[in-house]
Amino acid sequence: MAINNEYIGNRGGIPLVAATQTTAGSATANAVFSMPNHTFRAMGVAGIMVINFDAATTTATGFEIMVNNSTLPLLASNGEALTALTAGLHIIVFDKQNNKLQLIV
Repeated sequence: MAINNEYIGNRGGIPLVAATQTTAGSATANAVFSMPNHTFRAMGVAGIMVINFDAATTTATGFEIMVNNSTLPLLASNGEALTALTAGLHIIVFDKQNNKLQLIV
């Protein structure tokens, strides 16, 4: 009998989540966006999601996403800190085991 150890991500489709800029941080230093609690509960350990950011921030020194009162840095696809973010839909890769969120588009 063969054992299948492959992981299948995004089984329920690609989730679309709204992110709202909070009063923590600012538009110029460490902008913080919050998402609904339990956003990652039904998702696998890694995959992609689409986040709809409600505000553009162009001169931030970093971005963080707050979920369940915890923050995770939002990184560029190369793993470096972001310095600009436009409002609207963006594709994000999430990795729950390594606490990483990386912006793809």
